[in-house]
Amino acid sequence: MAATWQLRVRTLVAFLLVLATPPLFACALLWALVSLVTLTHAFVPVEPLTEATPAVAAITLLATVVAVFGSFVGRTHDVFRSFDAATVPSDEYPAVEGMLSRLAAHADVPVPTLVVVPATAPNAFTAGRTGDATVVVTTALLDTLDDDQQRAILAHEIAHVANRDVAVMSGAYVLPSLTDWLVTVSKSSIRRTIGNIGAASMFTLRGAIAWAIVSVPLVLTTALVAVVFRAASTALSRVLGHYREFAADEGAVALTGDPGALASALERLDASIETTPQSDLRTGHSGIEALGVVPLGSTDGLTPTTHPPTDRRIERLRAIADE
Repeated sequence: MAATWQLRVRTLVAFLLVLATPPLFACALLWALVSLVTLTHAFVPVEPLTEATPAVAAITLLATVVAVFGSFVGRTHDVFRSFDAATVPSDEYPAVEGMLSRLAAHADVPVPTLVVVPATAPNAFTAGRTGDATVVVTTALLDTLDDDQQRAILAHEIAHVANRDVAVMSGAYVLPSLTDWLVTVSKSSIRRTIGNIGAASMFTLRGAIAWAIVSVPLVLTTALVAVVFRAASTALSRVLGHYREFAADEGAVALTGDPGALASALERLDASIETTPQSDLRTGHSGIEALGVVPLGSTDGLTPTTHPPTDRRIERLRAIADE
């Protein structure tokens, strides 16, 4: 899909940085663990812990592989379960299906499955692979937008399909998900270790204290490395997400030739979401903040957002229209 060369370069740099963070995380974590085990072993000779270092590396690698696989297979199903979505009958929204088919043909991608879900928050998103994609729109979106605006939003989603953004962003969120899991496991491990100090059936008191002296720093080191890389990978993933949204906007303009329609659609959706009760946003759209065509609700100002500011997207589109 069409995108300015500056946007292409920024997207490529962000993508390469995101791609580099998992191996950097693995190297940093293994270096920290091996260094800590080596240092601690000189003072507290606990052979099983030293022998366990390769197992830690293997578990980390296995968890990464499972997380990558799960991000591609499970995300669509999780999203559909959150909506309780069902495929729309072909004769119920023929105009919408017709628009989607024509846009897909124009973009030279397989026609995605159309799913319409009942929801009070107007939004749309894409899930699945390029050859088996699904475009989800809410009934509120169809009620809020006119035909030209609906076509512009569908073109934006088709651009995501053509650019393989679902696969890219699913992969980008693997490391944040993995590091979240490691932090959770680390907390649980510390609690169990402290509890085992008083468990005479498992350890002698002396052995339990020795194990705690070694294992607690080990777990804390794992958690610290995970927290640092989670913050970095989340920020990079969301920066990449911003660029993918800009590229999808430009791709939609290339498909429709009408940047004004997409700008007005985004403006109307953003205004409508602001008036939607927060309980409806949370209930109907849990877990898809990174997928929607517009962000759902406000942020705390500290965490990087999943989308670029809608005002900025509208400004870019109107600048294109003025060219």
